[in-house]
Amino acid sequence: MTLNSRNVFLLDGIGALASAVFTGIILPLFSNLIGVPLGLLYCLAIFPLIFGAYSIWCYRHPRPIKPLMLKAIILANSFYSVVSCAIILFFPGLTHWGRLLLAAEIMILIGVISIELNIYRKLLSAREGNQV
Repeated sequence: MTLNSRNVFLLDGIGALASAVFTGIILPLFSNLIGVPLGLLYCLAIFPLIFGAYSIWCYRHPRPIKPLMLKAIILANSFYSVVSCAIILFFPGLTHWGRLLLAAEIMILIGVISIELNIYRKLLSAREGNQV
């Protein structure tokens, strides 16, 4: 499967829902090991759950993908990366394992955002080419 403006939403949606399950169900079992309170983990899990639902909706949406749809998920993923980075930098109880897990998630998100930005640029270029 090649990534395009539609199926990148499937990739993002599956990844976001996996992140929500990991953050909201699996990591709470190890909250003492990573140094993140349960409430914060559950709060963090809400974001990818919403992002995943949006991405799956965009993927299943019968109309053509518009650049704004892709821009929204790029901004959402960027926001989540900044929140994760802020937790790494400013949360006092975070352990080395917690930092490692959040850093890994940020790295994955940076990769996904890069792919989405590339597709976004192509979508804009194609749209501009049709208007000329």
